[in-house]
Amino acid sequence: MSRLRIGTCGCRLSPGVSPAQPTPEGIGYLQEYTRTYNTIELDRWFWPPPDSREPMFPQPWEVEAYRRCVPPDFRFTVLVPLAITLGHHHGRSPGDPPTPNPHLLSPDLMCRFVESLEPLGDGLGPLILQFSGLGRDAVAGQEDLLARLSSFLDQVPGELQYAVDTVEREYRNAAQFEFIARHGLVPVLVQELLAGPSIREVHGTRRDLIVRGHAVVVKVLGEEWSTGVKDRIYLDGPPEDDGRVTAEIVRDLLGAGLDVYVNMVEFPRWPERHPGSAPSEY
Repeated sequence: MSRLRIGTCGCRLSPGVSPAQPTPEGIGYLQEYTRTYNTIELDRWFWPPPDSREPMFPQPWEVEAYRRCVPPDFRFTVLVPLAITLGHHHGRSPGDPPTPNPHLLSPDLMCRFVESLEPLGDGLGPLILQFSGLGRDAVAGQEDLLARLSSFLDQVPGELQYAVDTVEREYRNAAQFEFIARHGLVPVLVQELLAGPSIREVHGTRRDLIVRGHAVVVKVLGEEWSTGVKDRIYLDGPPEDDGRVTAEIVRDLLGAGLDVYVNMVEFPRWPERHPGSAPSEY
């Protein structure tokens, strides 16, 4: 049976504070969060430490704290460290040429990262490989990237769910979605991309490939979404809005039997704090 999960991208529910950290009053931010949402996309280890190009791995106590703060049916999606998915590094000084990332699709680094997440147990959802900086100085082209990704998947733990997202428009094509379907990966649909294609276009042209899997991650603009309960989507706006289009796509994918993770890119509006007018329900 398909399952709808709604949450935010990013690990902070208060500026500069980890969700696993209690407030001075002893109320955990993540515990408060789980009263309304049933998933979260952790990007806490996506960015490398300052002045470093090496990945940042979670500390065991930190991961254990996340798991303790959530109920058994809660799921974490996790952005894989940029050190594993970045094609090239920009120069450290203006005018310096970009340099290929030596850690791109490193199975060793990925295995270490997966091992560090073990305390999440069955609370771990898709691990999101978000590729960017895939210029010719990094990979020879999409065929080269997919060949390297295939080899990478053969060398990392196979029992986990891996999601694939590429920032560059030219890589979000039939070849990528065919690869995702063939390897049992999780596609990532993005409501709005500066360079396109739109979620409407991707769903309209690649639906037959998307529904072959078991799950999909949908990233939306958080200011347009609000949730009153964990298994319904409430949305404001006229029918032609991108948000409503996305809601219809989510309904379609749920109807096709997929688990859908809706990850809001921006901090959501809490219904009890922003009553406003009654939203439409999908």
